Amino acid sequence: MLEFVELALTLPATIYGLGELRCGDVDKPAACAEGAVTASGEMFNPNAITAAVPAPERAIIRPITICLLSKDGKHVYVRINDKANSRWIGHRGLDLTPGAWEALGYEPTRWHSAKLRRC
Repeated sequence: MLEFVELALTLPATIYGLGELRCGDVDKPAACAEGAVTASGEMFNPNAITAAVPAPERAIIRPITICLLSKDGKHVYVRINDKANSRWIGHRGLDLTPGAWEALGYEPTRWHSAKLRRC
């Protein structure tokens, strides 16, 4: 999974967890809302500092934590515990929760995207 994380960090990150229908199985979209089950099996919490990485459908996600720099240069530890749709591999970066965007110093809005910097 680390290779997908490294690739995602070269592309602008996006936001998820604002109730949009981009979670769940590809053929059964569900709202990205608190309590949904992530690809790692953990419960989704939009206020947590977590992210999804674009990865193949059959990829097994074991949570990892990476360090990103906030807008003001502080270290923010983000737990990657979910998987974004495989069609975004090489086209989009990490998909962060509103909580992660706030921790990085951004106001989380539906169309937010930014290039992230690793610690």
